[in-house]
Amino acid sequence: MKGANSGKSPGFGLSLIAETTNGTFLSAEMASNPQGQGTPILPEELGKNCAKLLLEEIYRVSLLI
Repeated sequence: MKGANSGKSPGFGLSLIAETTNGTFLSAEMASNPQGQGTPILPEELGKNCAKLLLEEIYRVSLLI
């Protein structure tokens, strides 16, 4: 939905979760800036950035194994 049909939500966010083969959960979260605060971000860009954060978390954990 766009414009007035989308309600009065100030922004959007995304949570991504991955589970390892031994049952450990890894996650990454991101949220957009509220309208009028900071630089606006497209949902697609936020999703891409959040996926990168999750991949970085997976990489960090893989170094501990």
